[in-house]
Amino acid sequence: SNIEQMSNQDIGRIRVIESESGIEVKYHITAREQLVSDYSLFAVKTAQSTVEMCRVVFEAKEELSNDEFSNFCTDIGQKGEDSTIRKYLAIGAAYERLIQYADKLPTSWTSIYTITQIPSDTFNALAQVGESFAKLSGNQIKALVEINSDGKKAPSTDATSSGNTTAEV
Repeated sequence: SNIEQMSNQDIGRIRVIESESGIEVKYHITAREQLVSDYSLFAVKTAQSTVEMCRVVFEAKEELSNDEFSNFCTDIGQKGEDSTIRKYLAIGAAYERLIQYADKLPTSWTSIYTITQIPSDTFNALAQVGESFAKLSGNQIKALVEINSDGKKAPSTDATSSGNTTAEV
């Protein structure tokens, strides 16, 4: 483990260390806090990796012929264009929107897929106030998907939702 040895009197203390590479600030925290921090870091990396992997699948679909894409799916252990690949494509298509909020996404790719179904206005409003999608349950995410959605019609073409949006900042 890379947790430094420290005494109880060090907990909560800030140490400033000057080194050749500049000033380094060390804040001593408890072992539990350090482990929570480590876990959270990997959770963010997992969400980022999921979004990046799906971007690659999306690019493969755009760039390869149908036969080549089918072979690509087999090569990555998937069965052609099944529901998993369709969900990966939806995540990949929303790459620009998702990657900037990777630190707020859940680690599960199925939950990330459901988030792609949230109307853009709702997603952006939540993301801008710093809402963490990782803390939402599947049912809460599904409820957000249903906001402003009228059957299968895309939210952007829904006249009632576009009339209720606030001015863009």
